[in-house]
Amino acid sequence: MAITSNFPAIRPSLNLDFANAKALDPRITFSRASAATYYDGKTVAKAEENLFISSQLFSSAGWVLAYSSIVSNSSVAPDGTATATKLLADNSQNYHGIRQGLSLPAGNVYTVSVYAKAAEFSKLYFSDLANGRVAARFDLVSLSSDNPASSPGYLASSVSDIGGGWRRCVVTFSAGSSTISLGFTGYPDTGANLGLYGANYTGDGTSGIYIWGAQLEQRSQVTAYTPTTTQPIINYIPVLQTALAGVPRFDHNPVTGESLGLLGVISRC
Repeated sequence: MAITSNFPAIRPSLNLDFANAKALDPRITFSRASAATYYDGKTVAKAEENLFISSQLFSSAGWVLAYSSIVSNSSVAPDGTATATKLLADNSQNYHGIRQGLSLPAGNVYTVSVYAKAAEFSKLYFSDLANGRVAARFDLVSLSSDNPASSPGYLASSVSDIGGGWRRCVVTFSAGSSTISLGFTGYPDTGANLGLYGANYTGDGTSGIYIWGAQLEQRSQVTAYTPTTTQPIINYIPVLQTALAGVPRFDHNPVTGESLGLLGVISRC
C-alpha cells in the first residue's frame, strides 16, 4: 500500500501568482497607509485623433476642389518641410475652395483645424458645404475670427500665430447630420459673399492662400496636429488609476499591457 494513501485527498495550496490571478488569496491580508497609483491594463483615454485622410496631401482623392486649383510643395510648412500647398481660386464667380466629405454621428461635438499662411489673400473661410451647419472666418493679419453667417452648429473659433507667418485656425461645432463636407478657402478683403455654404467671390486664377495640416477631432478643443495618409488615426493611451489606502494594486505595463502583479504588499498568512 502506498504511503500517500494515508493522507487526505485535499492538498493545501497558496496562490501567490498575482500577475495572472489579479486577486489575493483569502488567507492574505494587505495594508498600505496612503493612496497610490497604478495601471489597470484596461482603462484608456483618447490621445491623438485626426478623422481627415491625407491631411497634408491636398492633391489626393480624399479632397475635392471647387472652382480652384492647387500648387503642391509651394512653401515651407510649419514643420520645416517644403510640403505646404497653395490654394488658388479660378477666375469665375463662385464658391471656391477645397473640401472633404465625411460621415459623422449627429449631435457630437467636433473641432476642425488647419494651418494657413497669407499669400495674395490674408483671410480664410471654413464652412460645411453639405448642410451649412458651420461657418467661420479668420483674419490671418489681425488674428481674429467669428461666425459671420450665424451658422447653427458653430460653438467657438480661434486663430493663433505659430511663427513663420503661419496661423492655426480652429473652429468647434456640433454635427447636425451624418453627412458633412468640411471645406476652406482663402478670400479677398472685398467683394466676397460669406454664407453658410462658403465664400462666393470672383477669383483671378493666380491669387490664393497657403494651407497645410488639416485636422478633425471629436472633442471640444484642438490638440497637437497628427498627420494622416490613407486612413484616419485614433490613438489611445493608458490612464493612471488611483487605489485608496489599504486597497491592493494589480499593476500593468503601460506600453505592452502586460500584468506586473501586486504592488506595495505587506502581507501575512
